Amino acid sequence: MNLNDSKWLGEFALNPSLLVAGEVKGQADAGSARGVYLQFGINPGYTLAPKSDYPLTISLPVTLGLSGHKYYEFGTTKNPTFGYVQVGPVFSVPLAFIPKSFGTWTVKGAAEFLFLGETLKPLNDNDVFKPIGRIGIAAVY
Repeated sequence: MNLNDSKWLGEFALNPSLLVAGEVKGQADAGSARGVYLQFGINPGYTLAPKSDYPLTISLPVTLGLSGHKYYEFGTTKNPTFGYVQVGPVFSVPLAFIPKSFGTWTVKGAAEFLFLGETLKPLNDNDVFKPIGRIGIAAVY
């Protein structure tokens, strides 16, 4: 569930989100119970030169992944609540030189950082920190 709070907060909108998911069959984590996953997020952003052909949008999404009920078991008796937090800037610029008849094209890039909880650490080379870089092009028709 996403909430567009810009009508109340204007350019200071946080764009909060909530996700609740449950395991329905089988346990990918080799746990003993069907787990419930909770995810909370915010995605504040700002657009520089919004009236230009190439406005730059910078956002700072923050995502928190939690175990609502036995989600991070991974074959152990442990069930920590904290799973991970992911944060980092995301940049996007429309490709205005592409004709509108071909859709709306945008180039996007991000430098995000993932901080892992104890249960996810063994699944990630025993690291509690992972940098993530990405770049891509999105097209909407």
